[in-house]
Amino acid sequence: MKKIWFLFIFGFIATAWSQPNAEKPVREQLREQLIEKKLNYLREKMLLSDEEFKAFSKEFRTYEKNRWQLFNKKRELLQSLQGDEAARLSDREVYDRLTQLRKIERNLFDLKENHFDRVEKILPPRKVLAYWRYSMHFNKMLLHRRQGKGKGHPSWLKGYFQNKQKQTR
Repeated sequence: MKKIWFLFIFGFIATAWSQPNAEKPVREQLREQLIEKKLNYLREKMLLSDEEFKAFSKEFRTYEKNRWQLFNKKRELLQSLQGDEAARLSDREVYDRLTQLRKIERNLFDLKENHFDRVEKILPPRKVLAYWRYSMHFNKMLLHRRQGKGKGHPSWLKGYFQNKQKQTR
C-alpha cells in the first residue's frame, strides 16, 4: 500500500513540476491562451499565408502584451478610486489619479493607432479590414459566451468583405 501511495504522490509531483506554465499566474496563462485562440481564429478567417502570419502574430503578441500592461494599470488605478479608500483621498490625490487615468487612456489610444500602422505595413488593405472586423467579431463572440448567450451572433458579419472574398476565389 505504501508503494502505491508513493507512486501516486511521485506521479502527481512529477506531473505538476513538468507543466510548462506552472510558475505563471493563472490570469496570465488564461490571457496567453486567449491570445493564441484569437490568433488562430484570425489566421483562419483572414486566410493569412505563413509569412504574413509570422509577421502579424509577432506584432499582435507585442501589441497585446503592451495593451494588457496598460489595462492592468488602469484597473488598479480604478480600484484605488472606489469604496472606502477613495473617500480617504484628498482632492489633490484624486486629481492626480484622474490625470494618471487620462494618461493611460491616451497611451492605450496611441498604442492601438501605432499597432494598426504597423499592421498596415505587414498586410494588404483588405486583410487589415478583415483583421479589424474579425477581431471585433471574436470579441463579440467572447462576450456572448461569457454572458451565457452561446456562440455569439456571427450573422452581422455577412457583408462586403465576405462577398468580395467569394468573388476573388
